Order: sequence, then C-alpha cells, then structure tokens
Amino acid sequence: MDSKVELELNKKLAKWAGFKWQPITETWLYPSEGLRLELPDFSQSLDACFKWLVPKLTGEWTIAIANGHDFPYVATVKNLGSSTKVGNTPALALCRAIEKLIEGEKGDITND
Repeated sequence: MDSKVELELNKKLAKWAGFKWQPITETWLYPSEGLRLELPDFSQSLDACFKWLVPKLTGEWTIAIANGHDFPYVATVKNLGSSTKVGNTPALALCRAIEKLIEGEKGDITND
C-alpha cells in the first residue's frame, strides 16, 4: 500500500473517530485535545489505533493480530460482524479491518 493510499485511509479513519479538518487554519481538531498540524499515523502506530479508533467501536470486540502466511500481518476484528484484513504492519492490518467494518455499517465513511 503506497503512502498516498495510507494517508487517505488515515483521513477516513480520523473523520470517523471524530477528528475535524479546519480549512481556515489548515489544522486538525482532535477530539478533546485541541488543534494539531498532523493526524496520528494510524496505519503505522498500534498505540494511535488503540487510543483513538478502537474505543469508537461500539460494544465488546475481539481483536487479533498475527503474522500471516502470504502477508506480513493479518488482523481480525470480531463482534456480531467480523472483518479480517492484511497489511505490511500490524497497525495497517488493523486499520484496514476497522475500515471494512465501519464501511459495512455506515456506507462511505468519508462523510464529514
């Protein structure tokens, strides 16, 4: 996955998690933390995923991340729905699994 695709994934997930783009100041408004110039790098940081994304999943979830056979990492997020995705990093696999779940629940997650 190239960096442009990962950047777009980070933006989609950030908007879903409650981050707001402020075009006048060209900054991101973090939920309960104020303005920042850049988003967390969800696709490269499990810490960012578990701080900002995982708490937004409603209900109780099981999250498993493991080394894959054909891809470096496989992430499964499971509740009533289930999503399994792969990625070159554990965080990217988890981001892609969360993206698949929330797209299934709400359609296009790029809505502002």
